[in-house]
Amino acid sequence: MTPKEKREFIATDTMAGDPEPEATMGNPTENKPHLIVYSLDREHTTYSMSVFVTKLHLRLRHGGVRYENALGSREQAPKKKLPYVKFVETGELMGDSALIVERLVKEGKLPDLDKGLSPEQRATDYCLRVMIEDRVYYLVVG
Repeated sequence: MTPKEKREFIATDTMAGDPEPEATMGNPTENKPHLIVYSLDREHTTYSMSVFVTKLHLRLRHGGVRYENALGSREQAPKKKLPYVKFVETGELMGDSALIVERLVKEGKLPDLDKGLSPEQRATDYCLRVMIEDRVYYLVVG
């Protein structure tokens, strides 16, 4: 397996010999990624030290979105934070893992995990997520 093949992931883990699952975006017969996810991690690793990169990888893999990992830099990131992605079809860069997931859900490329929640439950989910990601995370790390 080439290093490029090691960097490319798809929604489900498969055992050797299993048929490759179809991608949910674009032409399923294409073998190229639909997103490039930039982070500070080495390109050939499967897991990231960043919870935000891991969150994005998890949603993409389980949503069936074909992507590739690449080494990024904060200077080139749209919001000066990692991870950020490049949409291969348009060349557009987008930062903030929550906004990336939100866009992919709106475009129908990722499932809406909050679909069955009431507006009140959605608001509670959002508040808890923001509190944990923006406040509690840095207390634990710092």
